[in-house]
Amino acid sequence: MKVINAKIFSRLYGILKEPRILAGVMILSSMILVSGISLAIGLADPFRTMVSKPLQPPSMIHLAGTDALGRDLLSRIFLGILISLFISLLGTIIAFLLGLPMGFISAIYKGSKVDDVIMRIVDSLLAFPALVLVLFISASFGQGPLISSIAIGIAEAPIVARLSRGTMIGVLSNQFVEAAVAIGAGKLWIIARYLLPHSSSVLITHFTLTLSAAIILESGLSFLGLSTSPPILSLGGIVREGFLYLETAWWYSLIPSMFLVLLVLSVSLVGDGLNDAIDPRYKVSREYI
Repeated sequence: MKVINAKIFSRLYGILKEPRILAGVMILSSMILVSGISLAIGLADPFRTMVSKPLQPPSMIHLAGTDALGRDLLSRIFLGILISLFISLLGTIIAFLLGLPMGFISAIYKGSKVDDVIMRIVDSLLAFPALVLVLFISASFGQGPLISSIAIGIAEAPIVARLSRGTMIGVLSNQFVEAAVAIGAGKLWIIARYLLPHSSSVLITHFTLTLSAAIILESGLSFLGLSTSPPILSLGGIVREGFLYLETAWWYSLIPSMFLVLLVLSVSLVGDGLNDAIDPRYKVSREYI
């Protein structure tokens, strides 16, 4: 047990030594902690309106200024960060809950009618750009955080299915899996014993990359008014509000846009770093581009 724990610790330490992972984790954790703590202790109320102080520029009292109703913009941004992350994370989880079984089943029954039907469904969904598919689902079933998460999950699920299918086919081609099939091992046992453990690193990496894409999709939905609704808005919704006052109150849209970029960048750094740490071939190939 001590040897296993030492190997796990050594593996985690090696991953965290990757500069991009470290930078991404630090940025992301800082944003989450600062947002959560500031809202928990009530440094500023994101819902308190002060109609006498609309569109105030950044100052010592309001570090990011105020919005059109005099609400503290920074506290609204902190709340928006948590909302954006929650909706995007839920959408990513839904994408994997839908995509992984499709990919696993398709890989196990490769070349059969089951594989053909699943891949035709996946290809049909991939024919639509993710944002168009998300917009169609949201416009058809109404706006709201849950609908947005489901729409993001459906839009990202085909990509997850394709990736997991390719990964599973690679694992199934190994001799130890062929030996398990030869002795009559069940498909569920093969999935639990071989497929999941040998593909977990690739799937974890893709989870973070899917999360960053989900944040972008959610911000696009929110900017178009199809995700969250006032007074509780994600970052995209706050940017949309500020866009109306771009000429007179530049900070209203610029500051939340900067936080949105930081959020996507931090998650992308973690995903890209994990990609190189888990499979150095990607790092080597980029060095020769």
